[in-house]
Amino acid sequence: MSRIKKHSAEIERSLFAGVLIDPSMLDRVCELTTGAQFTDSVLGQAFDLVADRYAARLPVNDITVLVPEFRKAGILDALGGSAGLAKLAAEAPTAAHVIYHAGEVNRLFRLRRIAGLVSEIDCQLDDPAADPDELISKIEAKSIDVTAQGRDEVVSLSEMMMHLADKLDADRAQGTISGVPTGFESVDETTGGMFAGDSIVLAARTSIGKTAMGMQIAMNAATSGQVVLVLSLEMKELQLAQRIAAGQVGVSLVDQRTGNHTSQDSDRIRDFAHVHRETRLMIKPARRATVAQIGGYARSVKATIGLDLIVIDYLQLIAPRDRRPNRTEQVTEISNEIKTLATELDIPILSLAQLNRQGEGEEPKLSHLRESGAIEQDADGVWFLHRQRDSAETQFIIEKNRQGPRGVVQMVFDANRCEFHEPVVTEHPGFHTEFESYASS
Repeated sequence: MSRIKKHSAEIERSLFAGVLIDPSMLDRVCELTTGAQFTDSVLGQAFDLVADRYAARLPVNDITVLVPEFRKAGILDALGGSAGLAKLAAEAPTAAHVIYHAGEVNRLFRLRRIAGLVSEIDCQLDDPAADPDELISKIEAKSIDVTAQGRDEVVSLSEMMMHLADKLDADRAQGTISGVPTGFESVDETTGGMFAGDSIVLAARTSIGKTAMGMQIAMNAATSGQVVLVLSLEMKELQLAQRIAAGQVGVSLVDQRTGNHTSQDSDRIRDFAHVHRETRLMIKPARRATVAQIGGYARSVKATIGLDLIVIDYLQLIAPRDRRPNRTEQVTEISNEIKTLATELDIPILSLAQLNRQGEGEEPKLSHLRESGAIEQDADGVWFLHRQRDSAETQFIIEKNRQGPRGVVQMVFDANRCEFHEPVVTEHPGFHTEFESYASS
């Protein structure tokens, strides 16, 4: 514990020095941590004071301006006076690692909370009269509290709406949709993309192309600059690579499997790999993984390079935490855990799902989601792929869209390339009749 406290103090000083050098970083820093998470309460108070001044658009990058403010707050002497502040600012020659340091302050704070929880429980375990159920409830409650630290802070209506206005301005300036793009223009126009915290289900019957669509969306998002993690519970790495090579490079899937490919095909694949060496599409084959394990993989990626989207192939293959309940109850729990994970990580999760054989050949319905009605209830969006098996004509059906209207986008499936594309159309895809008034309002 002493090692954590010592390291925490060093990181906190680096963070404070960094924001003094470049206060503009405070917008992002304050989303990650606050002065209440500092081991040094005085330094934490100073950090909050600087953050409050910056939010009020008052100068904070001049120590001579801050000195009287710290004196007024009664913390100047504890900071070492003017000389101590100057020395502290000099500890960080640049502000290059400020965001990392902010994340570390939050992480180390949570570690200290966990250590405290372990110590508290350990003491109670020595009591022969201790109630196991009561201890378990306490552990669960405090674990949730630790998980939530640094997030879900109370904000006023004004702050919330100002944040929205700033985001809309940024989106308009960049000419982008609000969410993570699917890469399909009509889908993105209808949905706005995939939003942070959303659980989205893309469902189809067997062999209709849900994996192909999921990988295509993942690739489209990654090439637009997003960090994407694909959890493949069905296919191995090489199988996914073959599908990407078919769709993105044009090397026929049939040729790859039958050995009819050429050396030029291999060269084109290598060229593709070279061009996309910076594309952050991460593949994790994870057979029989639980949602908790998927969350572990995701947190590792997010802590290393960031994370904007998770694609899971597919939902019904996720292993349950408890195998004792019936399958419907297991899938219900899995669906709920995915939504919770999306909220916790503050990113969208796109889960591919299998439809049952009820109404085979007919347009899919929410009731066709295999093994659980909770999938539909927990999901913020439900998308279906529908086509006859002997046809390339495909309907991308936006059956549930919590943030807007439903719609149907016409697509064509190229089985040889395992790729979907939108045909050239002159008008926007039609919405379901019952939502026309919503769309036009």
